[in-house]
Amino acid sequence: MHCDFTQVDGLSLIICRGGSRPKCKFCRKRPATKLCDAPVGGGHTCDAQMCSHCAVTLSGDKDLCPDHRVLPIQLPLLGDAA
Repeated sequence: MHCDFTQVDGLSLIICRGGSRPKCKFCRKRPATKLCDAPVGGGHTCDAQMCSHCAVTLSGDKDLCPDHRVLPIQLPLLGDAA
């Protein structure tokens, strides 16, 4: 948490902001709101943190990161991995 101390009209104020969301791994600008669902072996998924702008959303709730967006032919595998 980050707090700023300031004075307004003679009043002392403390303004605190909660923890920020992690940034998108790819654009590094927007908050990460999705995880990559691409299978990486061993029953695990990529789980790269990304924003909705950088993600490719497949049918249902499956998302791919820019590194794995060429995987649409592997769509049936996503059902087993996630």
